[in-house]
Amino acid sequence: MKLLYFFYCILKTDRNRFLFFLSQSAVYYKKTKLEILVDIFVCIFRHETMPLDYFYYKFIEMTAKERSRYTSRLLMYRFQNKFNHKNDRKIFKNKNLFYINFKSFVLHENWNISQTDSFNDFLKWISEKKPDKIVLKDPLGQVGSAVLIFDVDYSGIDPSISNVPLKKMISRKIKEGYTLAEAYVPQHHILMNLYPGSLNTVRITSFLHANGDVELLYAILRIGFDKPVDNFDAGGISALIDLNTGVVIGKGVFKNPFKSRDLENHPVTNSPIPGLQIPYWQDILDMIKSAAMVVPSVRTVGWDVVITNNGPALLEGNDNWDKTHWECCENSGMKEKVLALYNEN
Repeated sequence: MKLLYFFYCILKTDRNRFLFFLSQSAVYYKKTKLEILVDIFVCIFRHETMPLDYFYYKFIEMTAKERSRYTSRLLMYRFQNKFNHKNDRKIFKNKNLFYINFKSFVLHENWNISQTDSFNDFLKWISEKKPDKIVLKDPLGQVGSAVLIFDVDYSGIDPSISNVPLKKMISRKIKEGYTLAEAYVPQHHILMNLYPGSLNTVRITSFLHANGDVELLYAILRIGFDKPVDNFDAGGISALIDLNTGVVIGKGVFKNPFKSRDLENHPVTNSPIPGLQIPYWQDILDMIKSAAMVVPSVRTVGWDVVITNNGPALLEGNDNWDKTHWECCENSGMKEKVLALYNEN
């Protein structure tokens, strides 16, 4: 089993990123690459650590006991497979299906433009509302890697995007897999002031116990940095939120271990991160606890929440939420918590 997991680690690791972190670590910690590689192999077999997690968690600075407190990819695989029914996970993997099932929790308009009627409705909405921006997504995309935000130009006879007729541009993107269209969401002014270059969201992960109680495991504020998305894996900044109060209690953290993990202020806007009060916090908690009951066969979900001046709404749900995000923001291993949920339920 250990040998199979080793080969899984090799196959699933981004080699370019791994080699970059390996080179950076060798210089920063004044160790040879061979020394670090040997240590990584030890962590794979002893702690079931993914090679990149070795760098994200800064295992090179930790004792074996400290390393043992972190959750492995294998444990998370077992955890999510145990509590999330395979057939119903597709609702969370396909954003079009998600919007159908969680319609009452979604505020912004959206269209499955792979369907002719829906595509025509989308074009009609544009002609009537004349939005400044529109969003196209691959409904199966993850970590913000398949999100396009377009400015719409109405100065000509027909609306256009980058001097291409709007309908032609959208038809082209549909062929590339961008079959979900959304209205651009104007975020709450507090989050806009924090960083206006992306939609900044809140990640809250829930666990539905066998007795029907919903437990919220953690909350994180996700902030954009140099891209129009706030995803941690895509280079965004994250900071831990106090679940009880909705106040940001953690400093800003990049996933890249060689970028800052103690940001007091946003690097672009200089807006403070710790101490920020998330608007509509109680409404957010109530919404997540209700949403967690909609598909009870998927018992643990990482919810992405958008906050407008009129209140919160769901953006998406993740049945395979990332434990690395949680543990980097906590700056602590959460294996004991995950194991307790796994064994008690």
